[in-house]
Amino acid sequence: MKSSTDDALFIVMPAYNEEENIEQVVTDWMRKIEYGSKKSRLVVADSGSSDETHKILLKLQKKFNQLEILETANQYHGPKVMALYRYALKNGADFVFQTDSDGQTDPSEFEEFWEDRYKYNGIIGERKVRGDGKSRAFVEKAVCFLLRIFFGVKLNDANAPFRLMSSDLLKKYLGKLPTNYDLPNIILTAYFVRFNENIIFKEIKFAPRIAGKNSINFGKIFKIGLGSLWSFWKFRRDMNGNEPKGKFAIITLFALVAGVLVMISSAFPWNGGVEMTDSSVFLTVGRQMKEGAVPYVDSFDHKGPLMYVINFFAVMINETKGIFVFEFLAVFMTLWYMYKIFRFKNNNVWFSGLMTLILFTPFVNLYLSEGGNLTEQYAMPFITYALYVFLRYFLEGKVSSIKTFWAGIGLACVLMMRVNMAGVWLVFGLAVLIRSIYKKEFSELWRYIRWFLIGVFVVVAPIAIWLLVNGAFEAFVDTYIKFNIFYSGNETDGIISAILFFMKDITIVLGLCLSVFLVVVKKEERFMAATYLVTFIVCVLTACMSGRTYPHYGMVLVPLIVFPFATFCHDLNRGENRKPILMFLMVFLISLTFGTWLEMANREVDTLNKKLRNPEAVATTSEICKYVDKYTIASDKISVYGNWDYVYLRCNRLPASKYSYQFPIGEIDSTIMDEYFEEIKKNKPKVFVVQGIYYDETIKEFLGLHNYTEKWVEGNTGARVYVLGDLEY
Repeated sequence: MKSSTDDALFIVMPAYNEEENIEQVVTDWMRKIEYGSKKSRLVVADSGSSDETHKILLKLQKKFNQLEILETANQYHGPKVMALYRYALKNGADFVFQTDSDGQTDPSEFEEFWEDRYKYNGIIGERKVRGDGKSRAFVEKAVCFLLRIFFGVKLNDANAPFRLMSSDLLKKYLGKLPTNYDLPNIILTAYFVRFNENIIFKEIKFAPRIAGKNSINFGKIFKIGLGSLWSFWKFRRDMNGNEPKGKFAIITLFALVAGVLVMISSAFPWNGGVEMTDSSVFLTVGRQMKEGAVPYVDSFDHKGPLMYVINFFAVMINETKGIFVFEFLAVFMTLWYMYKIFRFKNNNVWFSGLMTLILFTPFVNLYLSEGGNLTEQYAMPFITYALYVFLRYFLEGKVSSIKTFWAGIGLACVLMMRVNMAGVWLVFGLAVLIRSIYKKEFSELWRYIRWFLIGVFVVVAPIAIWLLVNGAFEAFVDTYIKFNIFYSGNETDGIISAILFFMKDITIVLGLCLSVFLVVVKKEERFMAATYLVTFIVCVLTACMSGRTYPHYGMVLVPLIVFPFATFCHDLNRGENRKPILMFLMVFLISLTFGTWLEMANREVDTLNKKLRNPEAVATTSEICKYVDKYTIASDKISVYGNWDYVYLRCNRLPASKYSYQFPIGEIDSTIMDEYFEEIKKNKPKVFVVQGIYYDETIKEFLGLHNYTEKWVEGNTGARVYVLGDLEY
């Protein structure tokens, strides 16, 4: 079905001694010219033919007023293609489609390419089955091998004469090639892939030559190939010298942002702030593991085992600084893959980098409010990478086994931290399954499933074995699965409130609205756009399913913002008359996010000046540690009643019970409180610390019954220190 369009389509083809094919080929392809505007042309380059090819073309020109003949000065294929490309660009082509005049390509496959012309800057045919024989297929494989060696690009078919390119893409690289270059399509394809242009390869049929004789025999192929090796060296130097400008600077900028961000974490050694609740728990479990404890058996927290493994290795690196290695990597990798997602639709490095930082602002805001070392923070790079892989699959029609493998690893890692952060894999995985079945790509689907499951197994199997060997698997199931079901369902009446809480961030709201917009306007990408929208909605719902409005829950939404904005910016940038709108959008987003980055800068100044964020709280824990040091030695264990694991870290003591904290877990499952008091009664810690807000009748009665003496009370917070009996050191 033809498209109604104002786009000028130039179909170009070289010809040489094709008298037996040329009339039918031109007639077939002239029908495709109707897909473009009235400015569209079919241009045939013919010179040097010793048969009737030129006469037939002249006759056809009288029949078709949109047929043009280009008489080039060179009879060889490559220079003719170069001349055709220059002619098309010079005469106002919006899109250039190149094919050959020998009848081996199928015009019926053109429509699918044309319908996707806005989706990609270039669509290139891939001849998986070649009708011209195994010898030519071997030559193509040899060429692709050389391209990989010289340019580091992996291609299956670099020279297919069936390619649709936007004029902008063609113009960007055509000038790099000599006027009479013999292998233009090969080098252009190498450039497109080398610089991550928005192109896709689609399988095409390639029939045997029915009539005529191939103008290039193996003697000529060898001669052209030998002569091209020197040109490959020159193109290699050009490509290496023309990496996307600013790429290294963007990497440096992202590393700087990641470094600064983790430096203002409340636990960073340069900062005198009080470590946040969750981070304190994770590091406490990590320190317990260092001393031989096993999570779920010897310590209690209801996150997945990978969180404790991360904090264990952090403590092994350095008790106080090791965690920032993992925090830095998590933030940097998230930024990097958000940037790569934005680059799917925008080639400009600096614009993509700036937009990535702007769209990263909600994470910065949430991080500042939560203090760092959070489950969602470590899940984000895996979520962002999975999103990158799934989008690449839908945009390019396939994805490599190694990327599928890493996406499987990512899912396993997220499942081993917190199950409800797996929305991206759930929705996009189902979409890949549906698409593969619909297109009957069963072998590809099996490849994806196989490598994905291998990736999952690589992570899950060692953790499961570790838990089984240490007798912790049953406790893991009880804590991580059963307890979390109760935990998530405990405050479900607050789901609507939680959704409204996260929707206060205007950048997240705009990302969701643009996702809806893509479904409405992107007809050629509607299935992918619908999948993306459903993913966004599912991730919002799973983040809010517990009904709790903890800000860090919203971190998982941040990677989802990027692609809708990238697509919107790409569409705005297509027309000159829309560029003011793009600039307005940039200014608008900067105005929305400037305050957050300014706050981060201010906090960094406070960090460098060693200003305490909460000097009163630090003074409280310092005083508590004086009593802990006075009445215990390093090997003694203490107990803190409340949710205040920071005391264990600050005083360098381990908890006397597996329940290093009791609230809110004891309110969800009352048996936890019974077990806690039984353990404390048995272990009899020399020092007991009570967090002020949890000083209740239960703890008063317990301390009184078991001969604990109050030694200190903090006036403002109500924090208390009790000592067993009348210990004096």
